[in-house]
Amino acid sequence: MNASLLPAVADPAFDRLKAVLDRLGQTPPQVLLLEGGSEEQRLDLARYWAARCNCPQAAHAENGAVCLQIASGEYLDLAAYDGRISNREDEENPGLVRAFNMQRVRELKSRLRDAPHGQGRRVVLLMGLSLNRDEAANALLKALEEPSPT
Repeated sequence: MNASLLPAVADPAFDRLKAVLDRLGQTPPQVLLLEGGSEEQRLDLARYWAARCNCPQAAHAENGAVCLQIASGEYLDLAAYDGRISNREDEENPGLVRAFNMQRVRELKSRLRDAPHGQGRRVVLLMGLSLNRDEAANALLKALEEPSPT
Protein backbone atom coordinates (compact mmCIF):
# COMPACT_ATOMS: atom_id res chain seq x y z
CA MET A 1 0.00 0.00 0.00
CA ASN A 2 1.28 3.46 -0.83
CA ALA A 3 3.24 4.89 2.11
CA SER A 4 1.38 8.21 1.92
CA LEU A 5 -1.92 6.46 2.69
CA LEU A 6 -0.72 5.08 6.04
CA PRO A 7 2.05 7.45 7.12
CA ALA A 8 2.38 6.13 10.70
CA VAL A 9 3.73 2.81 9.38
CA ALA A 10 5.56 4.11 6.29
CA ASP A 11 8.95 3.86 8.01
CA PRO A 12 11.06 0.86 6.88
CA ALA A 13 11.06 -0.27 10.54
CA PHE A 14 7.50 -1.52 9.91
CA ASP A 15 8.39 -3.59 6.85
CA ARG A 16 8.98 -6.70 8.97
CA LEU A 17 5.57 -6.36 10.67
CA LYS A 18 3.84 -5.82 7.33
CA ALA A 19 5.58 -8.93 5.97
CA VAL A 20 4.22 -10.92 8.93
CA LEU A 21 0.72 -9.60 8.21
CA ASP A 22 1.15 -10.51 4.54
CA ARG A 23 1.98 -14.11 5.53
CA LEU A 24 -0.94 -14.25 7.99
CA GLY A 25 -3.20 -12.95 5.24
CA GLN A 26 -2.87 -16.23 3.36
CA THR A 27 -5.02 -17.86 6.06
CA PRO A 28 -6.36 -14.97 8.16
CA PRO A 29 -7.02 -15.62 11.84
CA GLN A 30 -10.42 -14.81 13.34
CA VAL A 31 -8.82 -12.32 15.77
CA LEU A 32 -5.59 -10.35 15.55
CA LEU A 33 -4.28 -8.36 18.52
CA LEU A 34 -1.92 -5.46 17.81
CA GLU A 35 0.09 -4.14 20.76
CA GLY A 36 2.93 -1.67 21.15
CA GLY A 37 3.78 1.49 19.29
CA SER A 38 1.61 4.56 19.29
CA GLU A 39 -2.15 4.55 18.85
CA GLU A 40 -1.70 6.07 15.39
CA GLN A 41 0.76 3.31 14.41
CA ARG A 42 -1.58 0.57 15.64
CA LEU A 43 -4.49 2.13 13.73
CA ASP A 44 -2.48 2.38 10.50
CA LEU A 45 -1.18 -1.17 10.94
CA ALA A 46 -4.77 -2.35 11.49
CA ARG A 47 -5.81 -0.55 8.30
CA TYR A 48 -2.91 -2.21 6.50
CA TRP A 49 -4.29 -5.56 7.75
CA ALA A 50 -7.77 -4.64 6.48
CA ALA A 51 -6.27 -3.83 3.08
CA ARG A 52 -4.34 -7.11 3.10
CA CYS A 53 -7.54 -9.05 3.86
CA ASN A 54 -9.44 -7.33 1.07
CA CYS A 55 -6.74 -6.96 -1.55
CA PRO A 56 -3.97 -9.60 -1.47
CA GLN A 57 -1.71 -7.24 -3.39
CA ALA A 58 -2.07 -4.51 -0.73
CA ALA A 59 1.67 -4.45 -0.12
CA HIS A 60 2.19 -3.56 -3.77
CA ALA A 61 -0.95 -1.55 -4.52
CA GLU A 62 -0.46 2.10 -5.18
CA ASN A 63 -3.77 3.90 -4.90
CA GLY A 64 -6.48 1.36 -5.68
CA ALA A 65 -10.04 2.24 -4.70
CA VAL A 66 -10.11 -0.35 -1.91
CA CYS A 67 -6.83 0.92 -0.45
CA LEU A 68 -8.03 4.52 -0.55
CA GLN A 69 -11.34 3.64 1.12
CA ILE A 70 -9.63 1.59 3.85
CA ALA A 71 -7.00 4.26 4.56
CA SER A 72 -9.74 6.87 4.94
CA GLY A 73 -11.89 4.57 7.11
CA GLU A 74 -14.75 4.61 4.61
CA TYR A 75 -14.65 1.02 3.35
CA LEU A 76 -18.01 -0.75 3.78
CA ASP A 77 -16.43 -3.88 5.28
CA LEU A 78 -14.33 -1.94 7.81
CA ALA A 79 -15.86 -0.89 11.12
CA ALA A 80 -14.05 0.87 13.95
CA TYR A 81 -15.20 1.25 17.56
CA ASP A 82 -13.54 2.85 20.55
CA GLY A 83 -14.56 2.30 24.17
CA ARG A 84 -13.06 5.67 25.11
CA ILE A 85 -15.64 7.60 23.10
CA SER A 86 -18.61 8.56 25.27
CA ASN A 87 -22.16 7.96 24.14
CA ARG A 88 -22.82 11.70 24.29
CA GLU A 89 -19.74 12.52 22.21
CA ASP A 90 -20.76 9.87 19.66
CA GLU A 91 -24.28 11.30 19.36
CA GLU A 92 -23.13 14.93 19.11
CA ASN A 93 -20.25 14.33 16.73
CA PRO A 94 -20.48 10.93 15.00
CA GLY A 95 -17.36 10.02 13.10
CA LEU A 96 -15.76 7.09 11.34
CA VAL A 97 -14.76 5.60 14.70
CA ARG A 98 -17.89 5.08 16.77
CA ALA A 99 -18.41 4.69 20.50
CA PHE A 100 -18.39 1.09 21.66
CA ASN A 101 -21.52 0.58 23.71
CA MET A 102 -24.40 -1.88 23.94
CA GLN A 103 -26.19 -0.37 20.93
CA ARG A 104 -23.02 -0.70 18.81
CA VAL A 105 -22.55 -4.31 19.94
CA ARG A 106 -26.07 -5.12 18.74
CA GLU A 107 -25.34 -3.45 15.40
CA LEU A 108 -22.01 -5.28 15.15
CA LYS A 109 -23.60 -8.67 15.90
CA SER A 110 -26.13 -8.09 13.14
CA ARG A 111 -23.43 -6.90 10.76
CA LEU A 112 -21.23 -9.94 11.44
CA ARG A 113 -24.06 -12.29 10.43
CA ASP A 114 -24.17 -10.80 6.94
CA ALA A 115 -21.65 -11.60 4.23
CA PRO A 116 -19.12 -8.86 3.41
CA HIS A 117 -20.06 -6.40 0.67
CA GLY A 118 -16.97 -7.22 -1.37
CA GLN A 119 -15.11 -10.42 -2.12
CA GLY A 120 -12.72 -9.94 0.78
CA ARG A 121 -13.31 -10.08 4.50
CA ARG A 122 -14.98 -7.86 7.02
CA VAL A 123 -12.53 -6.26 9.46
CA VAL A 124 -13.61 -4.79 12.78
CA LEU A 125 -11.23 -2.55 14.74
CA LEU A 126 -11.83 -2.47 18.48
CA MET A 127 -9.91 0.09 20.50
CA GLY A 128 -9.97 1.32 24.09
CA LEU A 129 -11.95 -1.64 25.34
CA SER A 130 -10.34 -1.69 28.78
CA LEU A 131 -12.62 1.23 29.65
CA ASN A 132 -15.71 -0.53 28.37
CA ARG A 133 -18.85 -1.37 30.23
CA ASP A 134 -19.17 -4.99 31.35
CA GLU A 135 -22.51 -5.42 29.58
CA ALA A 136 -21.10 -4.43 26.18
CA ALA A 137 -17.94 -6.49 26.73
CA ASN A 138 -19.96 -9.61 27.58
CA ALA A 139 -22.17 -9.12 24.53
CA LEU A 140 -19.07 -8.76 22.39
CA LEU A 141 -17.66 -12.03 23.72
CA LYS A 142 -20.91 -13.80 22.84
CA ALA A 143 -20.77 -12.35 19.32
CA LEU A 144 -17.20 -13.62 18.86
CA GLU A 145 -17.81 -17.12 20.26
CA GLU A 146 -19.15 -18.38 16.95
CA PRO A 147 -16.70 -17.25 14.28
CA SER A 148 -17.87 -16.40 10.81
CA PRO A 149 -16.00 -17.77 7.77
CA THR A 150 -15.60 -14.15 6.58
